[in-house]
Amino acid sequence: MTGFILNSRPIEHRDRFHAAFSGAFAAAGGDTWRIVDCPVLTAEPLSLQMPAAGGFDVVVFTSQIAAALFPISSAWASKKVFAVGEATANVARMEGFTHVIDTGKDVDDLRAYLSRTGFGQALYPSAEDISADFTLDFAGRVQRVVTYRMVPRTGLGLDDLAPGWTSASVIAPLFSRRSAATLGGLLGKALMGRTGSNIAAVGISADVLADGPWKTTAVADEPTLAAVAATSARIAQNMTDR
Repeated sequence: MTGFILNSRPIEHRDRFHAAFSGAFAAAGGDTWRIVDCPVLTAEPLSLQMPAAGGFDVVVFTSQIAAALFPISSAWASKKVFAVGEATANVARMEGFTHVIDTGKDVDDLRAYLSRTGFGQALYPSAEDISADFTLDFAGRVQRVVTYRMVPRTGLGLDDLAPGWTSASVIAPLFSRRSAATLGGLLGKALMGRTGSNIAAVGISADVLADGPWKTTAVADEPTLAAVAATSARIAQNMTDR
């Protein structure tokens, strides 16, 4: 029977998700597992008046979406960018920033980098809901601007996207607390009235493991997409072997 991998990440992450999971699952019975794209949060850009670029020497990005939605101009393009992770750094470069530094795998790495790096004023474009507020860590030196919000979807439609999913093995990779809580709620609603589930949740960190109808939970060895894919593949192998 086919197993399902629920890709609940925003559509902007689809290609990287498919590449990572297809590669990891190739040696773990990849032909018996199918990726199902079911993003639970959609980025909605917000209209706002951006501050003048002249007041800042650094731009801080903690997500690929923030980098992709930034209204870059020639005045901003030359600013130094500190980005969380290689993927976010690459998006910033693609958008036109010329001096981009990958500060590490997560926001803790970025916080440590900012602490030991000299900078004057930093602009922090972000989503409406955030897990790290650098304006508190670096009071008076970081200005946050909310450039988008993540809007939750109201249903998954898995009966059409993944026929038979309720009786199949399912892996739910989780990358943020909010998306995990949204997915858990939608799955719980979809399974209402049914007994048990065979859903294994795999978190990029322990912090993202919100409540849900999970049969098992696991945390990746490190906070990266590749590690989540590798951990999911190991779990899939165990599910297949049973």
